[in-house]
Amino acid sequence: MYRQFFNLTDTPFKKSLQIEKLFFSPQFNELSARFEFLKCNRGFMLFTGDSGTGKTTAIRYLFETIKKSSFLPVYLQLSTVTPIEFYRQLNSALGGELLFRKCDLFVSIQKLILDFSINKNRIPIIVLDESHFLKNNIFFELQLMLNFNIDSLDPAIIIMVGHPHLYHRLNAPVYTSLFNRINIFFNLPYLSKSESFEYINHHLKISGAKTEIFNQNALNTIFNISNGNIRLINRLAFDAILYATQNKKDLIDENIIFIVSNYSNKKD
Repeated sequence: MYRQFFNLTDTPFKKSLQIEKLFFSPQFNELSARFEFLKCNRGFMLFTGDSGTGKTTAIRYLFETIKKSSFLPVYLQLSTVTPIEFYRQLNSALGGELLFRKCDLFVSIQKLILDFSINKNRIPIIVLDESHFLKNNIFFELQLMLNFNIDSLDPAIIIMVGHPHLYHRLNAPVYTSLFNRINIFFNLPYLSKSESFEYINHHLKISGAKTEIFNQNALNTIFNISNGNIRLINRLAFDAILYATQNKKDLIDENIIFIVSNYSNKKD
């Protein structure tokens, strides 16, 4: 109904957007360059950002743009697992046999990574998402697991993804060895005000919008409420479109944004 009302050809502000239609902010372009560096040089990256900055989208972009014949994408959302659960998940994701002892799993993981990298010429890209939830002892296990050939070889790409405070956790003296292995740090910020406007207009354009849908006051209000949080921008903008459709408003102003913002806060 809203697509007909606003003469749109597609659903705006949706999660399942094709990679080629993503909005590339300057920060996202810089992150893409860091990914390219990793693909050429391998190593360990700490990728942080607050909720709603687009970290998951960035990882999806990375996995969908790599050559699958040259790279093996491995995605783990580990949360609060124990060390042996961590090893089992990673071993399974790499195609390892079902094993039960931690020592056997450790050996299996290192052998699998080396086999992919050296024998199959396919570099594993291991993404550990929500790493800020990891227990401290997992960091010690990572420190040991990443030691290949007396620490002279980087056969894989490891990307730890989490909230910004993860940097400060890993920078503690007890994790010095692991922290020193990280060769790329990147924190993805929220969108600036101008970028937020560009983001909204970009999504409207790829959804087929031919006329103005949000006036300038509405755009200002969306930014003031969201502070550039992409997830919140999407919610406010889409809820505003639904509200405007239901109330036959062909131009969205700041009052509609305030109304849907209050409704969203009640839902949360």
